[in-house]
Amino acid sequence: MKIFYNLNINYVCKKAKQQRITPLYLLSEGNTLPVILAVHLLFTLYKMKKKQGKATVTMVEIPEALSDFNESNNVTRARLVFSFSSPTTDDDDDITSVLAARSGNQTYSVIIDITDMGENEKACLKAAKAAFEGKQATFTVFNWDVSELNDDGETVVNNGSREYSSLSDPYIGANTDEESSLTRMRRRLNNDIENGNLEYGAIVHDEKPKNGNSSRRMR
Repeated sequence: MKIFYNLNINYVCKKAKQQRITPLYLLSEGNTLPVILAVHLLFTLYKMKKKQGKATVTMVEIPEALSDFNESNNVTRARLVFSFSSPTTDDDDDITSVLAARSGNQTYSVIIDITDMGENEKACLKAAKAAFEGKQATFTVFNWDVSELNDDGETVVNNGSREYSSLSDPYIGANTDEESSLTRMRRRLNNDIENGNLEYGAIVHDEKPKNGNSSRRMR
């Protein structure tokens, strides 16, 4: 591919991101990219972190916004919250679960359809909570840096109250399709930006007046 004829690292990294060069391409037969540059790109372009394994369902709920969606669409969907925190053991000296809870975000959620679990929303939710809460299942979470989801060099987004440097894409079951996840998350971020649900950059905060003047700046 022509983009690799220029061996300026920053230039190549930028062009590779724009053209969505994948790890599979970097390692594919017939690729003439120098090995050192391929390895550099592999570690530079893909910061995505993946979690996959058994997790515990900690909650099944129907938030107000989802309840409104259910009513409008004549379905019953619920938010299933799960956690990768390690289960407790009988060993008093084993602090695995305590440390896991302190090692960053371990809790995620997915939307599930529970329409067939009862005659109405309340009954469906009650049945789902009884069937799923406290149980374990296999989940996969792809965690993408914001910088991987846009071509403009943006690294942070915010919703007006919180800032995010990464966005998560959770799935029920085992999932190895990183490319589909990346495509989905790039589309999702673009839609959220266009719809005003998110905006690029840090939250703008009011500064205390200095010498009688007031100003606003991006933190």
